[in-house]
Amino acid sequence: MMKVKLFALLGVLLILFSGIKLSAQEANYWNIQQGPEATLMGGAFTAGVRDNTAIVYNPGALGFIDNSSLSVSGDAAFFYILNIKNGAGDGINLSEFSGDAISMVFSGIIRLGKNKKFRLNYGGFGKEYSHLRVLAEHEEFTLIPDSVPGNNIYFGDFDYRNRIKEDWYGLGWGTTITSNLSVGLSMMVANRSQFYGRNTKAGLATVDTTQTSSTPIAFSSFSDDLQFSNFSFLWIVGINYEVKNWKLGLNITTPRVNQTILGRGTLVRSQIYAPPEGDSLARLYATVQRSVKTRYRSPWIIDLGVEYAFHKTTIAGRISYYSKVKPYNMLFSKQPETASEIITLPPNDPGFINMQSASKQVVNVAVGLRQTLSKSFTLLAGFRTDFNYFDDKTLDQQEAYYAIMSYWDMYHISGGVVWKHEKLMVNIGIDYGFGYSRGNEQMINLTNPTLKNYMQGVLGNDTRASYHQVSGILGMTYLF
Repeated sequence: MMKVKLFALLGVLLILFSGIKLSAQEANYWNIQQGPEATLMGGAFTAGVRDNTAIVYNPGALGFIDNSSLSVSGDAAFFYILNIKNGAGDGINLSEFSGDAISMVFSGIIRLGKNKKFRLNYGGFGKEYSHLRVLAEHEEFTLIPDSVPGNNIYFGDFDYRNRIKEDWYGLGWGTTITSNLSVGLSMMVANRSQFYGRNTKAGLATVDTTQTSSTPIAFSSFSDDLQFSNFSFLWIVGINYEVKNWKLGLNITTPRVNQTILGRGTLVRSQIYAPPEGDSLARLYATVQRSVKTRYRSPWIIDLGVEYAFHKTTIAGRISYYSKVKPYNMLFSKQPETASEIITLPPNDPGFINMQSASKQVVNVAVGLRQTLSKSFTLLAGFRTDFNYFDDKTLDQQEAYYAIMSYWDMYHISGGVVWKHEKLMVNIGIDYGFGYSRGNEQMINLTNPTLKNYMQGVLGNDTRASYHQVSGILGMTYLF
């Protein structure tokens, strides 16, 4: 009964502490780490993991964990700031300062067998989270070279929103082979969802000399809306070796095995352009792919870790390789069946009825520090890279349809403390992430529009992006 009350209190504290969860990273494998100690050590946990997150970082370490335990943890990003200079045209920036919802982790370890040699690890973890929205609008009196002569009023707006959430749930098993060697295996169920929208509208009108009325000349609208849900299975194989002050770890994660029973996707896409009378560029293209089966492809992941313990100081390192994922369609889209559907599809554009994705090879590195301050307090610190994996070279913005806009690499610095009192451990700290990029192609250009370009300007590459993110970390573990 006492344990139930204790964890009820811990859950309330986490909810109060973790009221906001933020992230604007759409294509970064390491933006979120699993568990407070791993996060504070920069994710350098492949070799030295000795808590409930072994199911993810290295199930091979389970054989070295002596205590059954139960833990809950949460992390909260109090804010993030994103600014993309010239992101929507010359002098039109895309920016956001925003917040979101809670993220929780629940996990535990049970010792099994006659001699309690086997460890069963269970848990649910937030593996990826992103919620990004940027808006821009532009209005001016302008002379468009290929439109009706004279200065006309132009209005354009851009609305981008993308929410990605991925959770893993599973079981891990591990045991020692020798006193120095332990092996383990985890089986995870991954649930990935995405809600994406990208909409651009532009209008051109003449205004009378009194500026009290206007006459429309042209209008364009380009709209994408995707609702995506996918369930898949993956396996993690781990080996952990320790001798004297050294710990070594190897962890291999398989690509996903998709199942199509539960996951579904809906795509609504339209392209409308109503030019001045007599212009031959008019277009009306549309597709509705409703409740179709989905796929999500992930890479092979190979993790190598090392940890060395001095008297009161432990230094850890990790290097992770993510293989390339070739371009693929996210939806099992259906070809049109009726005449009205067929005539609203653009010619020679098979990708119009789908959404594509692709990932490039990525290598991330992390270093972590654990410093014993006293019997009750331990200092944790870490650094990790978090390189963007979206393959923008394979999927060209002008040719493909994809649901990603972030392209900057990230770097994280973290730090905090662990307080231990009898069988209770409490972790508290902070994680700061930042990223910069320049010279990337614009999302949209609402300046210098032409009718030939459907009332948009030609995309430039003079952007300059900056991103800052601060996350608070809190975790609690009870050892039985």
